[in-house]
Amino acid sequence: MNGNGMSIVPAGKKIRYKCSCGHVDDLKQGQPCKKCRQPQDENRGFFKLYRMGNALGVMAPFTIYIDGEKCGKIGNKQTCWISLPYGSHAISIAAGFNKRGNELLFSLSPDHPLECGKVHMRVGAIMNSYIVESAPNESVPD
Repeated sequence: MNGNGMSIVPAGKKIRYKCSCGHVDDLKQGQPCKKCRQPQDENRGFFKLYRMGNALGVMAPFTIYIDGEKCGKIGNKQTCWISLPYGSHAISIAAGFNKRGNELLFSLSPDHPLECGKVHMRVGAIMNSYIVESAPNESVPD
């Protein structure tokens, strides 16, 4: 929710949520954790992440890491809304055992409840790397 009681997340979109019990799932806003049935924390912001399509047809899902912990996967040309507590965070991406790539740092607060980014694969001669970059909300599909 933003300051005027309106949701930032479009109606019907699922939110990637990591419960205090450790379970990560995609839930509708207000839906309790499927493992422990605790309600979602409401005093949080969102990171909207879009995985850009790859011309090479790499369709394997990428693993999302938030603050060094796994936070589910993202598929090709998929947008993932991730619910996070207010504060500073770091997001990075991996595929399989390859964790080569950058770490994007960002902060969420009641005055800045939404941060957006895009991820893409940079093909390398020996190994690929995964680039996460900040992006304006208008350029990230819902």
